[in-house]
Amino acid sequence: MCKEANSRLAAGGASKHICLGSGVSSASLLSNDYNGSAVIQNANPSNNQIVIDQSPRTFEEIDGSPYTRSVHPKPAKIGAADLFDVSASPYNAAADGVTDDTSAIQDALDDAGANGGGTVYMPAGKYRVDGHLEVPAGVELRGAQDVPFHTMSHGTVLYAYVDGDAGNANGTPFIKLNADQVLGGSGIRGILIWYPEQDVDQVTAYPWTIQSQGPHCWIVYTNVSNAYQGVDFGTYNNDGHVIDYLSGAGLKTGLFVGNTSTEGWVENVHFNPTYWSGDEKLLNSPTGAETLTKIWPWQKANGTSFVFGAVADGHVSETFVFGANDGMRFIEQPGLGSFHGTVLNHGTDGSRNGIRFSSVDSRGATLINLETVQYDNGHFVVVDNTVSGSAPIRLFNTNHWTNPTVGYDIRGGDVLLQQGHFADGGTHAIKVAGGSAAIQTSYFATAMTQMVNNAGGTLSVTGSAAANGLTVSGTVTQDGNVSR
Repeated sequence: MCKEANSRLAAGGASKHICLGSGVSSASLLSNDYNGSAVIQNANPSNNQIVIDQSPRTFEEIDGSPYTRSVHPKPAKIGAADLFDVSASPYNAAADGVTDDTSAIQDALDDAGANGGGTVYMPAGKYRVDGHLEVPAGVELRGAQDVPFHTMSHGTVLYAYVDGDAGNANGTPFIKLNADQVLGGSGIRGILIWYPEQDVDQVTAYPWTIQSQGPHCWIVYTNVSNAYQGVDFGTYNNDGHVIDYLSGAGLKTGLFVGNTSTEGWVENVHFNPTYWSGDEKLLNSPTGAETLTKIWPWQKANGTSFVFGAVADGHVSETFVFGANDGMRFIEQPGLGSFHGTVLNHGTDGSRNGIRFSSVDSRGATLINLETVQYDNGHFVVVDNTVSGSAPIRLFNTNHWTNPTVGYDIRGGDVLLQQGHFADGGTHAIKVAGGSAAIQTSYFATAMTQMVNNAGGTLSVTGSAAANGLTVSGTVTQDGNVSR
């Protein structure tokens, strides 16, 4: 079986563009461009599962512009005199995991802010923090790690012990990142934050662990481990945000990004329940087995790892989640709007739903190289009926396995799926109950009674291949599909 659509082909030395030998059982060659007239050799011209038709068709193309990576921001001042070591005099943080080091850390942060910016350095150790911390504009709070790291690697650890935070999801964030028009934003780098009183048997609500208070803030090489709510870069203006190599379990919410009227970056972010399993050196650390028997089920019932609200130009790449109800969700922020941008190389595993679109900007969202699976009879992709029927959702080169009742549950939006791969069976790979969906050059590797079901929207399938032939229900426009 082979498929070729909307490609540009040049003849080889034998003056043939394509040769289909006697062993080819099915092929779909649609609307390609050739150097000169098409020269196609087909050894099985009577096989109706070999479709050759160069009539013009519309196949939307991926934007070929190179992806622009983030540049890690720096504090406003980076000289030797702009380094404030919390372990040195006059701060003298104990870093023993027992003594409250809140004042030592905050005093160093305040001095760096009064300096007009700088780096507050926390050497490796365990710092008990009984109060909230504020990072001034132009300042970076920096730990010992300068690479991505797992919880078991420790390094610089903050034990979050703030009285009154447990059970108060709407309370004051543990760490606030501030910004102003003169010094710019602030950031955190190379630190692990750990909640010793969080309970695997009864997950407790806490406020946000880190919250940006203004534009141009950043998080790099930071692990929020067992945070109930990890990082909030969506409540306040977050123009120019940079989040790179953030990790954690992502219990209730791993990362919320929004309120961005320009562009921002989310890259190399990974949420997995194993980030709550440190070792005996971290207080009240669960065993590795408990992350799967206790934490993972809770996350599948309650968690959303990534939430994207109003972002005018989002750059999202190399993100992954294992364990959530919705792996990634796109929402509307009232009065601000929804997400527009590109998500490159995202994977959702071990979750009930891979991706959920509840709202999308009128300019659309594009996802390239998407891999999602589902558990507990969820969905690979959900498009809610709250998405405008004219809002473009573009999915290029996707891969899915496991056997849901409905793989793609589409109830709104203008959805394009190109080169989707459905490895396993189920009842419906795609069900459209509202909005529209165009399925192009995709592959259904396992036979199903009804691969695609139009239950109230608009649905077309073009240039695709299916095990034992494409099976449909409802009104489905078909063109150039073949049986594998």
